Amino acid sequence: VILHLDLDCFYCQVEHRRLSIPMSTPLAVQQWEGLIAVNYAARAFGVRRGDRVDVAKAKCPALVFVHVETIGEDGAAGLPSGEETHHRGTVGAPSAGQAQAPDRETCKVSLERYRSASFEVLRVIDAACPAVERASIDEVYCDVTEAALRRLKSDMPPSPEQTETQVVGGCPLDPTDTHGDALLLMGATFADELRRKIREETTFTVSAGIAHGKMFAKIASAKHKPNKQTIVPFASTEELMRTIELSDIRGLGGKLGEEVSTFLRSQDTPKTDGTFRAIALQAVPERLLIRQFGEKTGRWLHRICRGLDTDPVSPNLRPKSINCFKSFSTITAMAPLLRWLDVLCGELTDRIAADHALFKRRPRVLTLQHRSTLRPDHLKNWKAGVTSELTGMRSRSAALPPSLVSLILACYSSKQSKKRKRQSVDGAATPLVDSIQVHSGDAEPLGSEGETTPLTSSPAFPAELQSLARLVMSKLENDSGVPTLPCSRIALGVSDFCSESKASRVLSDFLKAQPCRKTSAESSAESSDGHTGPRPGHDAVGDSGSPAQAAAGDGNLVRTTCERCGASIALDAIQEHMDFHFAADVQQQWRSQEAKQSSDKQQRKPGPVRKKATTKTKTGAASSGLASHGPFSRIDSFFQRKK
Repeated sequence: VILHLDLDCFYCQVEHRRLSIPMSTPLAVQQWEGLIAVNYAARAFGVRRGDRVDVAKAKCPALVFVHVETIGEDGAAGLPSGEETHHRGTVGAPSAGQAQAPDRETCKVSLERYRSASFEVLRVIDAACPAVERASIDEVYCDVTEAALRRLKSDMPPSPEQTETQVVGGCPLDPTDTHGDALLLMGATFADELRRKIREETTFTVSAGIAHGKMFAKIASAKHKPNKQTIVPFASTEELMRTIELSDIRGLGGKLGEEVSTFLRSQDTPKTDGTFRAIALQAVPERLLIRQFGEKTGRWLHRICRGLDTDPVSPNLRPKSINCFKSFSTITAMAPLLRWLDVLCGELTDRIAADHALFKRRPRVLTLQHRSTLRPDHLKNWKAGVTSELTGMRSRSAALPPSLVSLILACYSSKQSKKRKRQSVDGAATPLVDSIQVHSGDAEPLGSEGETTPLTSSPAFPAELQSLARLVMSKLENDSGVPTLPCSRIALGVSDFCSESKASRVLSDFLKAQPCRKTSAESSAESSDGHTGPRPGHDAVGDSGSPAQAAAGDGNLVRTTCERCGASIALDAIQEHMDFHFAADVQQQWRSQEAKQSSDKQQRKPGPVRKKATTKTKTGAASSGLASHGPFSRIDSFFQRKK
């Protein structure tokens, strides 16, 4: 027994609750100049998702517009900078027209408000169901077979009327007729209780579909909305397949669906009301489908058009990755691109912290994606859902050090603490959803020579994250030979999560309370970098002193001993000290590789060594405005190609 739970006009519900607007008021959620969500009160006036704002206003003059949250500023430069960003949730009063849309060239959309509300709902569902698969931000699948079986053993299933459940086909269900129908009715009882629980705890209404497979459950949930539920019994599956369009079947809405439609036209298959229905595919022999689409796809098409869906519910409440991106008109200068990269660093910092609070885990890989100028047919293919023909994205990944993740979490914690202090001083109420603050520090624009914006500390994200992101972008250009500019989309994300307990073991292995001799590599890194005094966060200890004696010198500080250099470190300086070792290791790797590359070149080209030209090539990092910054420079062995 599979449930498909679909939140009704979810974005609109979130805004109704946040702004205390009655559900009877026509409301639409706006993104730039278009509508991405429309409530049922507005739909009664003919307003539809995808309408332009001016068209929707003409259809319903009383329509209230709420723009999605954005990250950016209203300054003349049009790029994120300054003390903090403005998050737009402006409500256009009925008499005042729509909310003024922010400039999409200087702002980016943030869905954090809706993600946060989505996880509120997921907590309720996860507590009630053992197997939950998140299909999108506002819909999930639940396998409640075991719960339905347990209930069936101890109780008689109710009638559909008792749970206000609609039945596809209109035929009354007899729980004594078939075991399958009895299970569906028990599933309907479970769904009714869960929907009520969600509304009690979050105020959100949910529509549900109950069936023996995911495909029919999803189709059923959309049959009777809002705030209703629908059953698809076995006896009604054939009738339902006569009405389902091919594009409504999961997996047939994109390129494969187009290929199937083209194939059906070549077979002179008749259409129904101008479209191909799922039942039209039943007339095609399985062997012909296999010959046309291959063994696996052909057999799947033969089964799915008959309603035989065996796809299981796969629990996946924990996202496999976190991604932030910005698409824009093609950028041809490095300054705005680097500033947008800083914006993504700030947003990613907040999202890593939110994920850590929810799931107690840490990411280990940072990935940057880059898209050059759009292909001429990109928009056409995007509208048609042909993702394989879109402009390609290039990507590179790098390891995300545990110390950097700790800095990210500490940065977010500090940011939230400062925000709470400001709110307590101003007497402002804490918002339902934390807003995302983005800073770009004291970044200076690029000059005509292509010099880079300097790395800066920022209250919104660690400078080390900024540095690493820029290095990955430089690595992407150097590896591919394709210039970073022009650029039409940039994305920054993290993946490969490990549990907090495993991450803690990594940190504890690094900081053990016993001295250790320095390696030759560390000594070399120290001497070459000119570090003759104490390292960050530790005291100088002479030959006659010991870490224990140094720690005893200040009774107010709790200290530990670094396993790598034997230094006595104050606990509040652990991260800074770890970053020193990390930087020294990376620098040593770079120098070793530089020496090896230099040796290889000399072996290949014997003879006098020519003096290097001082002018850098256009394909190097300098041409992209990505200059070297301290120890985080040109780390070939530090990066890995994304698979």
